[in-house]
This record gives sequence, structure tokens and C-alpha cells, in this order.
Amino acid sequence: MLRKSPVARAFFWCRPRRHLLLRLPGGLPGGNNAFSFSIWYTDAANKTAVWTANPDAAVNGRGSRISFRHDGGLALSGANGTTVWESKTSGAGLSVSLLDSGNLVISDPSSGGGGRTLWQSFDWPTDTLVPSQPLTKDTTLVSRYFYLYYDNDNVLRLLYDGPDMSSIYWPNPDYGPCSTHGLCGQNALCEYQPRLRCSCPPAYEMVDRQDWRKGCKPMFSVTNCRQPPSPSPEQQFKFLKLPHSDFYGYDLQFNQSVTFEYCKKLCLKMCLCVGFSYKLEGQGVCYPKSILFNGFTSSAFSGTIYLKVPIDFDASAALVTARSAAGLACDPNIRRSEGNGTKWPYLFAFAGVLGVLDIIFIATSWWFLSSEQSIPSSLEVGYRMVTGQFRRFTYRELKDATGNFKEELGRGGSGVVYRGVLDKGKVVAVKKLTNVAWGDEEFWAEMTVIGRINHMNLVRIWGFCSQGKHKLLVYEYVENESLDRHLFGTDRTLPWRERYRIALGTARGLAYLHHECLEWVIHCDVKPENVLLTREFDAKIADFGLAKLSKRDGAAGDSMQLSHMRGTTGYMAPGWALNVPINAKVDVYSYGIVLLEMVMGCRVCDQTTAGGERLEMSQIAQALRQVVATGNVVPLVDGRLQGQFNPRQALEMVRISLSCMEDRSNRPTMDDVAKALTACDDEDEHPAYRYI
Repeated sequence: MLRKSPVARAFFWCRPRRHLLLRLPGGLPGGNNAFSFSIWYTDAANKTAVWTANPDAAVNGRGSRISFRHDGGLALSGANGTTVWESKTSGAGLSVSLLDSGNLVISDPSSGGGGRTLWQSFDWPTDTLVPSQPLTKDTTLVSRYFYLYYDNDNVLRLLYDGPDMSSIYWPNPDYGPCSTHGLCGQNALCEYQPRLRCSCPPAYEMVDRQDWRKGCKPMFSVTNCRQPPSPSPEQQFKFLKLPHSDFYGYDLQFNQSVTFEYCKKLCLKMCLCVGFSYKLEGQGVCYPKSILFNGFTSSAFSGTIYLKVPIDFDASAALVTARSAAGLACDPNIRRSEGNGTKWPYLFAFAGVLGVLDIIFIATSWWFLSSEQSIPSSLEVGYRMVTGQFRRFTYRELKDATGNFKEELGRGGSGVVYRGVLDKGKVVAVKKLTNVAWGDEEFWAEMTVIGRINHMNLVRIWGFCSQGKHKLLVYEYVENESLDRHLFGTDRTLPWRERYRIALGTARGLAYLHHECLEWVIHCDVKPENVLLTREFDAKIADFGLAKLSKRDGAAGDSMQLSHMRGTTGYMAPGWALNVPINAKVDVYSYGIVLLEMVMGCRVCDQTTAGGERLEMSQIAQALRQVVATGNVVPLVDGRLQGQFNPRQALEMVRISLSCMEDRSNRPTMDDVAKALTACDDEDEHPAYRYI
């Protein structure tokens, strides 16, 4: 194996004596572009994988590689350069061997005696043991946990053991079947009215008429993105408008406060863009798509998807094909019944039954309307599962849980938070949202996105209530208050180790929102009040995902951009005031202010001159750069710590903070910030890290 050599989709390394195969297979459950580095035993009927590097995280992209680096480390990285697994070995002249026993070994041949083993896959088993493989000392072997059961609400759930925690995912029978991931396959649309049907959109046709799971394929030649880009894509492509439809996820970018024409030109310039959806929503949100997956169409959906096709493609013929395909049932074995004539006796009987049902319905409706308590609409009935334990509450439930909203925990620009106790004794935080202009359907759709977000450094949302004018969110209760009370309070001093751990946890939470969510989320209001702390002082970010729920101000109702309605003075990036499209860099700026406050132990925006005038942030940054240039940040560190802090970490935190306050194009990403803080967290394993 050559160092620094990329590995293609068909890569394999074979040991013929024992029928072993070391390969980088694609087509994993994460998609056709998902790859893992595995050892396969080819004697088995289905070519069993006996070992996988980091089985909980595959790499994405056909440019993924397994590299034997010049420093002696074996690493698996994705097309974007992100490393998901590495052997953590180092040394000159090392070699990699796949033994007949199925053991992948990195050794130092220069040590003599056949070489000294530095790393071997036998020490890191996944879920399979092979003959002669020893049980690793001081480890626990467990099988993967699966549990299929009916809960108390008679909802069938599948519980499994994931990489971080147990998760519950199962389609809710009351929720639209088209929400099931990949039901109709790639490039296909799902429709439920009231029977489930799959169809191909314009310019696409079925891959296999006997199996809808294979989806649809384009009826035109797909552009090869490896070739030089065209100087005028506007003359080569056009867009087909598909109303009341959308393809969920797989967005190349997330652009807010942009025009339709800007979104259209953006997709034309991006070779990988196969279409885009544009949602006005008062601010203009653009979603360029890299893959057409999880498609659905519904007359109740107001959105529109625009499909990118060659300019010479005959759109009229494509529309006919799409309409005829829409009449096909998802199950190819289902055939439409055909008869020679109408069955009149059955028709009369059916009409009679309908008449009786109408009478019963009218009488029942009158009884309900005359009762003291009105019954919510079908959208309000029962508890609906979105993902996991995310559920829908009634307003009466939350009113009882909070004791008529008696104990207030805090308040902010988006609403007031109250303490509540659910029926089973679970303590929660209930937030009453204000200035929410969306109706129940739109609010429900947004909750389906927020409910899927789950990270150890984000406050978990357990459910919501959308009942008329009442819009509430139910969060997990984080008992150790918010960061500002520990950082700025006069009755307590937050130790340095906890400060650094909070800074790292907050950075990881924001990096997850910006880079790892299926739907990218911009917080828009990062501040110490929105960083909650557990008993162990682990950071949990609150109030994420609320930017799109806020009501717009202005004479036209929705004419103002997002930049006029979110954020807190002192933490808002300069881009808000310049009326430019908002992106994730506004959160990076706010995080830089919070990071600096964790070092100094005071509000940065409250700093004043000797004459009592408030300092501008540019003046503060200029003074900080002069201090950092000396390499001594002791005068900046909170004096209440009495010198009990890590000078190297403090210097790095100030440097990162200054880089976060640069112009938007020069600010780092939150993923870069998290890596920089992680590198400085363990001085024994990581070298000094200078942030650029």
C-alpha cells in the first residue's frame, strides 16, 4: 500500500489462502456514496464483514481515501478531508500487513524478531470474532441491542443502540407515510391521497417497473462534473417547475434572505446541483439539491421544486410520462379492477350507508359544538410521534404540568420559560413562544425538522404544542442554570477547567448545527444566557432553530429580513446591520464574544474607557491583539481565578475569539473552532495549535 494513495470504489486487498478481503465498499445504508474500511471473509455465503474501522461513522463521497501517511498512521477520510478513523501510530519505515488469521497489523520491521506490532485490528473488534482472535483484555463484548415493542400509546417502536445513545425511530401510522425515508427511491415522488403512490417527476422515468425502491432515472444525459465547467450554464440548462412538491434533505447549501433569481443562478453555476426549492417565507430561503431523495407531492403543500434539465429537453413529453406514472401503485402486484358495467345494487346500498353516516355525523358535531370544551381539529388530536420521544402535547396538558405557568425560569426575546412536571414525574422546561405568525401546518412542519436534532451539547426538545394561538415547546430540564449566572454572578466563581469544557462543548454543539444536521440550522442568538449547564458542567445550547419561527416586523408584515429580528445587542455580528444575507458566520462571531467573556469573566460589551464611554468592539479587538502579540494574556484572565488557569489554553481561546470577530469571509467555521479547542485540550497528546 502506497502512502498518500487514494482508494477507489473497487479497492480491495486479497489474502487468497484464507479468503480474506480488505476493501472499501460503497453503497452502504447511508447512500451509494457512503463507504467504510472493512475486512471481509469471502468464504461465507454473503461475504461477511468481520471488522470495520469505526462502524458507526461511514465516509461520504467518491473521493474518499484510506491513506498510509508519511508519519506512519493509517487513516480513513472522506471526500471533504474529514478524518473519521485513524490508527494513531507513528514512526518511520512502518508497514501494513493483512495476516492469514484476518488480523490487520501495523508493525515496525526495524525492531527485529519479525517486527514489533504497534497496532492490530484484533485489539479493536467490532461485532465478529474469527478463529485464533483473542478476547481483548479489560474490555466488554456486547451484542448490538434491538427491541421492537408497542408502547403505552399503541405505537410500534424500534429501539436500537446507536453510537452515542439509544434512539427510537418508527413511522407513526397517523403521520404521512411519505415521510418514511427513501420510500419511493431516488428521484421519485411519493403521494398519499389516500392511497400511497409513487411516481416519476418530469424528465425522469422508472428504473425498474417491478420495484419502486430503485426509484427513477433521468431521461437526459447527466453532466460530468469532472470536465471543465461550461462558461455559460444559462445557455445549457433550464428549470422545470413542479408545484406542491419537494425533496427533503441533501441540500448543497442553505441560503437565507436571497431572491429567486439568485437561487436560480446559484444552481446553474453549481455542477452538482440537480434542482432547487425556493421558499419565500418572508425572507427567501434557497435549498440547492445535490440528490433528489425523499420526494413528496401534496396539494396541501405550498412549496415548489425546480428541476434542472438540459435546455433542449422536451418538457411536454416529460409531463405526460409523469402523469401516467403517477397512476401506478407502489406495489407492482396490485392491479386495477376492471368491470363491464356499474354494479347498481352496490351503488344504491353505498348511497344509503352514506346518508345514515351523514345524519350521525351532523348529530355528533352538534353535540360537540354545544359542549363546554371544544374538541381540537384532526391536526390537534392525540399525540403524534415525529422522531424518537418527540411528541405533541395539548395546551391543557402543559397548563396542568406547569401549575398554570406558575414557576418562571427565565425569559428572552422569543418567549418565557416555565418549570413543569409531566404525568410520569419527568421535570421539563416549557417555553411559551411569542411573535409566532405561522399557522398550525407550518409550525408542525418546522417541528418535524427541529425534533430530529439530537446532540449531547444541545438541549433536547421533547415535544411541542400548537393549538390555536398557543405555541409552546417542551425541553429537557437542565438543572444547573445558564452560563451567565455562573460567569457573571458575584456569589460564585467558575473554575478554569469547567470554563474550557463549556467552551469546547458549545463549539461542538454549534458545529453540529452548522455542518452535520440534515437541515442546516443557524442559531442567530448565541449568548451566555442560551448556554445551559448540567450538574457536571457540560454545555447544552438552548433556543436553536427558533429563527424561522419568529414573526417579521414591518408595514408589509413579512417584508423585513431575518437580520432585523434575531440576536442580542453586544453579540450580534456586523452583518446584521448591513442587511446582507445571513449565514453561519453570524454564530461564529457571537461565539467569539462568548469565548472571550469566559476568559475575562465579564461582559465584553460593557467595557468602557476611563471617561466612562462605551468601547466599540473594534477598539476592544485592537487592544486584545496587542496583548496577544506579547504572548502574555494573564492581565486578561478573570482575576477571581487567582492564577488558577492554563496559560496556553487561555492564549489559544483569546486567539480563536479574535479570529471569530474578523470580517465574515475571514472567520473560521465552527468545525475549525472545535478542532482547535480539542487540540489544545490535552497537552500530552496534541502539539501546540496556533489558529490561523
